[in-house]
Amino acid sequence: MMMFILALTIPAAIAAWGSYHFSLRDPRSTSLIKIGFAGVLIGVFGVVFAILAWSPEILGKGFFTMLLGYLFWPMILLGAPLCIGSILGTAIGMYRSRER
Repeated sequence: MMMFILALTIPAAIAAWGSYHFSLRDPRSTSLIKIGFAGVLIGVFGVVFAILAWSPEILGKGFFTMLLGYLFWPMILLGAPLCIGSILGTAIGMYRSRER
């Protein structure tokens, strides 16, 4: 379990660090668009996660369900931490650039 948490934390930390450094130079409007885009992707990942995990009776047990599982689980497991890291890094960078 600890390795799983570490595997999700490392991409989030890398995305947060990069977003922090880029948002120091970006205008506020660009940073807000980045946060909004990542927030929409988090919502999409949440909806897909809910469909795949909690309601298999809707999709059935066929080839299409397996294909969705193989395509979307890696996106959920890697995309969600990257989006969260991007949101946090951009928000911290916006706050720090305003202090200067």
